[in-house]
Amino acid sequence: MEDIMAGLSVILAFAASGSGGVDPVSLSAKGFIECAQPDESSKTCEGMATYVRQPDGSIMSVDQFVISKQPQVVVHSRTKVTLRGQSMCHMNEDVALARASFVIAGAAATEEEARSWRQWQKERLGIMYENEVCSSYPAGLKLVVVLTSIGGMPAVSDPIAIRWVRPDEGFKLVSEQAGEPLE
Repeated sequence: MEDIMAGLSVILAFAASGSGGVDPVSLSAKGFIECAQPDESSKTCEGMATYVRQPDGSIMSVDQFVISKQPQVVVHSRTKVTLRGQSMCHMNEDVALARASFVIAGAAATEEEARSWRQWQKERLGIMYENEVCSSYPAGLKLVVVLTSIGGMPAVSDPIAIRWVRPDEGFKLVSEQAGEPLE
């Protein structure tokens, strides 16, 4: 299974974006969608996310990310996130991974396929698994770079470009077969 971004999308799939100058919950409430690794010319994103405040006050990150090109695999997840200072944080753990669903080449994954992709993601997450992962980024709607930490220490990873987009701008996941639109 060839992954698109050598683990970057896996980081994104379970790394909620932060609030260091940008309030993702407010932007999502105003209709903005977080577009990860945007390609302006093709109007595509390697991942898309929104943040929803729940009735109990908690925040849910609703994500979809392309994690493999061949076969094309999209992971859909909902993860509870919390504010820690200027960052949004969450735990990468079995409960969250068990709730994730997968779309392979445009069709829902079988339970066996989903189990295989969950194991693949768990292995790719490495040190990020069972640790708190926090993300924050500077203010700006157009293009910002996400800075992450794992277990309170700076993460060693490639920068993650984020752009906040509106649905009417026409941005989509990298492939037309990416599954259902973000809710």
